[in-house]
Amino acid sequence: MNVSFELGVFMDAQRFDQSAERSRAALILDRDTYRYGSFLSDISGQDIHSHKGSAKNLIAIVRNWLAVTSNATSLPSGSQVYDRYMRFRKDLPGMLRTLRIDAGDLPYAEYVQTAVTWTKKVTR
Repeated sequence: MNVSFELGVFMDAQRFDQSAERSRAALILDRDTYRYGSFLSDISGQDIHSHKGSAKNLIAIVRNWLAVTSNATSLPSGSQVYDRYMRFRKDLPGMLRTLRIDAGDLPYAEYVQTAVTWTKKVTR
């Protein structure tokens, strides 16, 4: 329920804030097309994207949103990002064995650092 609250605070800040913060954009995602209505009734009229529980859909939606809202000039396609993500997921267990870390015990910060290390290795 925190996410609903935080989204509401963000949306109110967007509406009432006169500062530069007002220019921030938000991408609202949900698993099912109209699921949000059961716990967040005041959000109708927003452009909510459904990823249908699919990582491939989620990545494509985020990539396309970034292409529209950022100043990025050359983003790889959603399919390319998804393929790289799947390669990372395939390589992750071996990396964790080397680090002697169980996947269930991997803190988020170390997950991010592992992803950064992997990305640097495969983009050389």
